[in-house]
Amino acid sequence: TDLRGLPADARRPEATRLANDLALRSFNLGALPLLRIELFQLDTEEHVLAFALHHIVADGWSMQILASEISALYRAFSRGEDSPLPALPIQYADYAIWQRDLLNQGRLQADLDYWQRRLRGAPELIALPTDRPRPERQTFQVGAVGFTIPVETAAAMKSLGLRTGATAFSQLLAVFQLLLHRHTGAEDIVVGADLAGRTREETHGLIGFFVNQAALVTGFARNVRFAALVETVNHSVIEAQQHQDLPFDKVVEALRPRRNPAYNPLFQVKIAYQNTSRAAALDLDGLRLAPLALAQNAGKECDLTLFVIDADDGVSGALEYNSALFDLRTAERMVDDFLALLADAMARPDARLDALAPTVTSPRSMPSQAKPLPSPAQPSFKSIKPKPLAAPAHGGVLQHPLDNGHSLPWVVRADVAGVDLASWTSAHRAEVDALLLKHGAILFRDFDIGTPERLERFARTVCPELYEENGEHPHISGKVYRPVFYPATQKLLWHNENTFNRSWPRYIWFACSRPAQIGGETPLVDSRAVYRMLDPQIRERFLAKGVLYERHYGLGVGLGWRQVFGTDDRKLVEAHCRAGGMEWTWLPEDGLRTRSLRPAAIRHPVSGEMCWHNQAQHWHLSCLDREVRVGLQALCTDERMPRQCYYGDRTPIEDDTMASILATYQRLESVFPWQQGDVVMIDNILTAHARNAFEGERRLLVAMGEMISI
Repeated sequence: TDLRGLPADARRPEATRLANDLALRSFNLGALPLLRIELFQLDTEEHVLAFALHHIVADGWSMQILASEISALYRAFSRGEDSPLPALPIQYADYAIWQRDLLNQGRLQADLDYWQRRLRGAPELIALPTDRPRPERQTFQVGAVGFTIPVETAAAMKSLGLRTGATAFSQLLAVFQLLLHRHTGAEDIVVGADLAGRTREETHGLIGFFVNQAALVTGFARNVRFAALVETVNHSVIEAQQHQDLPFDKVVEALRPRRNPAYNPLFQVKIAYQNTSRAAALDLDGLRLAPLALAQNAGKECDLTLFVIDADDGVSGALEYNSALFDLRTAERMVDDFLALLADAMARPDARLDALAPTVTSPRSMPSQAKPLPSPAQPSFKSIKPKPLAAPAHGGVLQHPLDNGHSLPWVVRADVAGVDLASWTSAHRAEVDALLLKHGAILFRDFDIGTPERLERFARTVCPELYEENGEHPHISGKVYRPVFYPATQKLLWHNENTFNRSWPRYIWFACSRPAQIGGETPLVDSRAVYRMLDPQIRERFLAKGVLYERHYGLGVGLGWRQVFGTDDRKLVEAHCRAGGMEWTWLPEDGLRTRSLRPAAIRHPVSGEMCWHNQAQHWHLSCLDREVRVGLQALCTDERMPRQCYYGDRTPIEDDTMASILATYQRLESVFPWQQGDVVMIDNILTAHARNAFEGERRLLVAMGEMISI
């Protein structure tokens, strides 16, 4: 279209108007083309080039490929050369057939089981306070508020990423979900995100729509440290990536949420993160290029969408809002709150959530001229792993492997008298973190940590907020407990602590005040090795179904519900169960039954390694000592056992399956003798622990910290 016939000052506005018309014109999906290109000539050497594609044929990743290939073709054709692009090994139709085969052959059942577990009980509608009532039918008029993340905050995000292994996307998602939690008061916050969907390498060079959506849920039932929240969110993002092959509409179809034309199913708020290394950029020989800002006021599907663009010149973004629900001032206030919360969280990542910055009411300084925002691409997820410790510890401390043929636990011991373990750990925190990540457990020896006060002081150097709501372990003082009671004549089997609950401690410390005369060791097992060595059929069955833990209280055997929950108020018990993702049923004679569906294995939030992570052997009848099992069966039916577990679909777990799992633990077990003053620090994801039978008095102290929820 030649616009040179117009007055010079009218050409660019007309080109912009025509480009907007091109972008907003509807496509007929039954007729080609689904890509429109128009060139508007403003002058001899000035043009406007406009592309319009229907989203059904291209995603953000595709735009990078399109820009790269157009650049290559322009370069070749302007020189009179043939196309330099190689032939494609596959086409989009091949991907469509592959995806259809996955569905038809039932190979995505594990993904479906995961999303059903993850989203069961999640709220269907986020209860955001709006300026106007929600219309009976969803509208698509949007406004936007731009923002820039300060340089110092962006730098702090990188530091926190190195410490926790969490991506920038996960950190921003954690802050955004915390902000939504504060605005709604809801304990479970669901935010949508786009996943690239290109899990096969052959798809990386294809233009097409591969993106899948995911509903990411984070619980706020506990007031944890922000760093712990980030690790939890990062873990859920990693899990979502692992289960992204199942189309989102199939998830909605299976969950069957109530359909309402006023809002989207499963989530109404979304986040999109773009790294400029994945952004589309034309590079045409001999031409200077600049983006042209277009109006975008329609076509978005969410109440709120947070866009963040991570570019070489800084991190910026925009909050898009449905203008039928929210006023501009409200959106600006949300952006203020988000930036204030992000800045405080990055400055104080070890602060508890309720201590972070409150709502900000001061007006923002708006830029005089907003920069056009690129179309956001799919989030870029990169696993950041801390480097392993290269040099030995120092400052009067030695380290070495355990002298039993295992490197679990790794031994750190005082080489000179009087070394204060808490002070040394504070000064060498990075080394301790790296050692724990590599080995899974550290035995600190010759530091004389045999009292509750010394143990708590040491544990707080790693985790300032220790776990204190433990109804299973007898309390001693402060945040220190005794191990859970179990008969001294029997072995307490290997387990990862509290994994039958939604929340469980990342760290556990055992300190020895007095070793038993005979036995009483704390065997350790590498959960990564268990995952690798299990029979693949057993492992895959558990991964697909999970573990359903069933517990009965108040039947004359085991602890009653008042003792475990620490209250006589049934409403408080129900609130606790609801926050913990448990089903509950009150039974006759003051009884209570709870059921919890949990995964059998998880991915470590920092290292990314898969770990066997459950307590099935603590709950399955076949794993009990024979006399105990016979005694319980004389008192209770199998359906009313104090504890019992099943596959996640409530089918029985076979006895020989449990025997195979126990044999794997036994082969991998590492045992060391306790010495008075010893303390063992365990990563409760990487390492399972047990307790051997013993004779004589045995006194151990326990502390736990950094609760994680999935």
